[in-house]
Amino acid sequence: MLSKSCEYAIRAVLYLSIHSDEDKKIGIKIIAEELKIPGQFLNKILQKLVKKKIVYSTKGNTGGFYVDWEIRKMPVLKIVEVVDGLDGFQNCSMGLSKCSHKKPCAFHHTFQKHRMEMFNILKETNIDEMSTDIKKGTAFLIN
Repeated sequence: MLSKSCEYAIRAVLYLSIHSDEDKKIGIKIIAEELKIPGQFLNKILQKLVKKKIVYSTKGNTGGFYVDWEIRKMPVLKIVEVVDGLDGFQNCSMGLSKCSHKKPCAFHHTFQKHRMEMFNILKETNIDEMSTDIKKGTAFLIN
C-alpha cells in the first residue's frame, strides 16, 4: 500500500527522532548506512521532507538532518501525505475511474475496509509513539 519511498521516509524520520535533535544532526551517509537505504535515493526523499518542514537540515561541518519535538508529535500520516499523497486511500484498487459502493470493483468492499483501517492507524499514531516502541525494543527499525 505504501511506496518504497514512503517506507524509507517513515524509517528515516523514525531514525532521526531517536538519534537526532537540534544539537545533534546526522549526515545522510550515516542514515543510509544504518537503514540500508541507497544514499542518493534517501537524500531525495529527505530533501522533499525538508521542503515540507517534516525534517530539518543544516549545512557545514556540524550539519546534517534532524527532527524536533514538534515533529515527533506529528501523525505518521503526514509523511505518507507528503511522499505518496492520500489518493491511495480513496482510488480504486484495480484502477477503475468510477468505483463506488453503488458500482464497485471486485476488490472494493474488502479493500475499502482495510484502507480505512490503515488510514486511521497512520492518522492516530504519531512519530514519538513509534519511536518509543523502538527504544523499548518492542519494535524494530533495522533487521
